[in-house]
Amino acid sequence: MTLDQVIAGLGLGAQYSTRGKLAGLIALLDDPSLVPPIPATVNGQIRPLALSARPMARLPLPPARRGGTPVKVFIPAFDYAQRRAVIFRSYAGMATAVTEPQAATAPLAEVISASSTAPVTFFDEPARCEGRLYWDGGLTGCNNPVMLAVMEALAQPGGATGLQILSLGSGTTRHAPVTNTSQPPADLAEPVGMRGALGDLSLLAQTTLDDPPDTASLEAHIMAQRLAGADPAALGGLVRLNVSVQPVLRNGVWTAPPGLANGRFAQVAALPADAVEPGQVALIRQLGRDWMAGDVPNQPLITRLPQLDCVLGDATYATAKTRWMALVQG
Repeated sequence: MTLDQVIAGLGLGAQYSTRGKLAGLIALLDDPSLVPPIPATVNGQIRPLALSARPMARLPLPPARRGGTPVKVFIPAFDYAQRRAVIFRSYAGMATAVTEPQAATAPLAEVISASSTAPVTFFDEPARCEGRLYWDGGLTGCNNPVMLAVMEALAQPGGATGLQILSLGSGTTRHAPVTNTSQPPADLAEPVGMRGALGDLSLLAQTTLDDPPDTASLEAHIMAQRLAGADPAALGGLVRLNVSVQPVLRNGVWTAPPGLANGRFAQVAALPADAVEPGQVALIRQLGRDWMAGDVPNQPLITRLPQLDCVLGDATYATAKTRWMALVQG
């Protein structure tokens, strides 16, 4: 029995086809109701160029506001052979230790596929983009790419120091820590997991979906505050909006927040990253409504352990939204 067969037998192997994902992306992006094709010269002939085939520099981005700068897009990926970060841009960037200066010429569908092909537990092979192989951009440490966004903004000619940053997440899960003095209820406590090489392999493979070690937004906040000559201990121009699926500690007792009570915490925490079943989607939709209503916490910039409470940042969706609106309207 091969190692791949052993891994598959333990439920740790790939579940999806990388080539199938690319085909799905092309079908989605080429829907004419989304963005109509544009004329382009291909091999000396003018042909319609669908969105999936457009290079980053030819994306249909919103025009610049009066006195503002054009909208710019970048997408990170992990170069399989070189084992380094690669940044696909819609603009010419500044060459750094981890980037190249030119705008990307690769087709948009290939770029998206290159950036979203998580290894080991999700896809069966690296994605191909312009003849090279790539794994998910999360392997570069950029699953939360906010620090990379700050670096890109500062690297631009005339890069401003008064940054306004809205960092959006797709959800994070935390369980109640188990300590010598705290034994949370079993349904809220952090899972032990399978220890050993295979268990660690599974954990490592899933880190591409996390924000480890929960520092990207904080680092970007500190940098932005220092650039603005402000105190990093105070809130500034960075707002983090991300639902945090977690229990709360009240009067020394761990409980589920209102939006995750009656067993819903365990249900939501157990949702896979590739949830598509109707019941799973319904749970996610309700989670979003409860988060916006203040019944599920928002992810702060600094979370205190083992209490899991907010030290710096916005503890609720409402406070984060209010602060962001004040920033952009001020």
